[in-house]
Amino acid sequence: MGNLSALGLANAFVKAPLISAAMEAAEDSPGITRTGALSLLRTSERIGSVLGPVFVGGLLMVLD
Repeated sequence: MGNLSALGLANAFVKAPLISAAMEAAEDSPGITRTGALSLLRTSERIGSVLGPVFVGGLLMVLD
């Protein structure tokens, strides 16, 4: 299994607990709603989905 496959697999295992942790954090914080926490989490996931491959590609170019 390649490094990129391992990275995708690790992301899949982390996603569900991350959503649960965001919901618990929103319940404990009076200044943010569950919807706000999910919106922030999803937005950061989308940004990471774009910037992550660009970053990894840059690393592969430099280290290869």
